[in-house]
Amino acid sequence: MASMTAKQVASLAKLGEPTRKSDGKGLYFVVPDSGAPYWALRYSGNSKRKQMTQERFGSKAKTSKHSSSNISERY
Repeated sequence: MASMTAKQVASLAKLGEPTRKSDGKGLYFVVPDSGAPYWALRYSGNSKRKQMTQERFGSKAKTSKHSSSNISERY
């Protein structure tokens, strides 16, 4: 399965219908019944399937001392 485009993701979020779409590499875009859409990573650990929420769709990334721009400045 091919990766999703930004336009496809925005369209899914705008529709608001509950869904989970994969990029084909374990990363999913989830639109829940209620609440904001989010990115989730599915993985296996200790013979159990797990899911980790990555980021809410449309949220602004907070600047931290570990951001990519600060890392490049340190090295």
